[in-house]
Amino acid sequence: AHLHINLSSGLRGEGVGGILINETISKLLTQKIKGVHIITAADARNKSFYLKNCFTNVFERVFNNTPLILMGRSL
Repeated sequence: AHLHINLSSGLRGEGVGGILINETISKLLTQKIKGVHIITAADARNKSFYLKNCFTNVFERVFNNTPLILMGRSL
């Protein structure tokens, strides 16, 4: 499954993103989905957020001169 989260700056750091991830994962588990992934810029501030939420770096590539990383989490 692919996960995409956008939060307004006022909600960042309040735990909302983690709640969204946990709720999404709960739904995916009921559907027997084996994993979830995200794509972000290699230097994005959200990288540490995903690492904290049990995602790991899986793959790195440059697209349109921007280093991107694919991060995944097994379920």
